Amino acid sequence: MTHRSLWRIPASRRRGLLAFVPALLLALSGCVTMYQPLASLQRPVVVDPQVANFQGLRMAVRCVPGEHFSASNADYLCRRLQNLFTNQGAQVELEVLEPGSSLGGVQAGPPSPPPDLVVEARSRQVHYDNSKLLWAVSICTGTLVPAVTETTVALDLAVRGHDGALLAADTLQARFVRYMGVSVWTVNSLLNWLVRSDEEDLGDKTTRRDFSRDLYGQVSQLAFHAHMRSVVLRGFEPAAAPAVPSPAAFAPRPVPAPPPVPAPAPR
Repeated sequence: MTHRSLWRIPASRRRGLLAFVPALLLALSGCVTMYQPLASLQRPVVVDPQVANFQGLRMAVRCVPGEHFSASNADYLCRRLQNLFTNQGAQVELEVLEPGSSLGGVQAGPPSPPPDLVVEARSRQVHYDNSKLLWAVSICTGTLVPAVTETTVALDLAVRGHDGALLAADTLQARFVRYMGVSVWTVNSLLNWLVRSDEEDLGDKTTRRDFSRDLYGQVSQLAFHAHMRSVVLRGFEPAAAPAVPSPAAFAPRPVPAPPPVPAPAPR
């Protein structure tokens, strides 16, 4: 198709063809997502999530959706955390709350005993960068110059006891940088194939694996610290006072009547 024949195409079809070219470039190009742990996710983990750390413990996981944390994502996170604590021996119930709702709604039927630990999770977006100029340059160069999207998210966690007292709280932050372009995808694929080992591969699969390992390790450690703190605090609770008998217990008891004396037999 020559330059002159292109302009003989109707304007509506020409605009559609020009819009198809960037879409085709994006479809042919690949993306590579990099994960960078921030804040508390960088701390070492000493609690093994594969061990029964919460054997016989009753726990509740509550997730609150927000502006950048939809109800479906909150439900997905809650179920992941439920599986995490269930594998460690706990009996876990989950609840996805609406934004602004109070914790612990009205329950039908007799009230159930409160759980030993309540894990509350809220997610928010801290930073987002997506340069339109870089996207334009990437499309003009056939994605040889990759487009970069950067997102920083935070997960606010709070662990409460059976009485609602706050036992532990922390904020976990992570940064995800996505490079989209045929050049970066090709170079990364060649390095994964020729140079890097399976454990060192860079890609979405490795990103999910590393993020899950850091997240679940830190959540397990935070919940374990809260559990140990609750055990210590219960040791300082005052012992139950002995039951004081009522005054009726000291009242004089009636003396039973003597048995009747049998009459003497006649002679």
